[in-house]
Amino acid sequence: MAVFRVEKNHNYTVMSNYHLRDTRLTLKSIGLLSKMLSLTDEWDYTTRGLAAICKEGVDAIGAALKELETRGYLIRRQIRDSKGRITDTEYTIYESPHTPLPDTASPDTENPYLDTPYTGEPYTEKPAQLNKDRRNKEKEIPDLEVLFDLADLFKVFGDSTRIRIMFAISDNEMSVLSIAEALNMEQSTISHQLRVLRQNKLVRVRREGKQIYYTLDDDHVKKIIEMGLDHVLE
Repeated sequence: MAVFRVEKNHNYTVMSNYHLRDTRLTLKSIGLLSKMLSLTDEWDYTTRGLAAICKEGVDAIGAALKELETRGYLIRRQIRDSKGRITDTEYTIYESPHTPLPDTASPDTENPYLDTPYTGEPYTEKPAQLNKDRRNKEKEIPDLEVLFDLADLFKVFGDSTRIRIMFAISDNEMSVLSIAEALNMEQSTISHQLRVLRQNKLVRVRREGKQIYYTLDDDHVKKIIEMGLDHVLE
């Protein structure tokens, strides 16, 4: 079968294949997620807003959004004002399933276990060896999952567009339009890369009405960039 592809120099979207190959998702949800990933962060991410640009109605869009929530591709959080009234809904979209951290249960403080403390002679055999063992333990390699997460984090830095965006917003807040103009790039490209940076907690947002401003998440991110630059310039 012949496949005719267009030249991707403008008007295109870069996205992961993860949801496209997830056999748990219906075609309707795959298509809706692809549509949402192609939109800018300023888009009206509501059921009615999405229905306005799709052939399906509000009920079908709502069912697909619910499926994406169930599968971990979407988190919807209601935003309330000082009086507790719902003013907006924040959509967080993931290109691969995201599992929220479980709630941490409060410690059980009822009838705590009490034991008589040991008052005998302290154990002091080979204290130097004990200190050496302690130092060796501190230098142990982290768990494999932690190293995988660290590797994934550095992969995010392995894209020149993302690096340019992070440099642009390292000292001030900027909108998608401002970043696109500063870097002379398409807004859709900037929005996609900002979404990746947000998913990896490297960028945070501030809403002012319908306008969204981006900046680095914290000083850790800025230090990583500065240390990397120092290393390259050595």
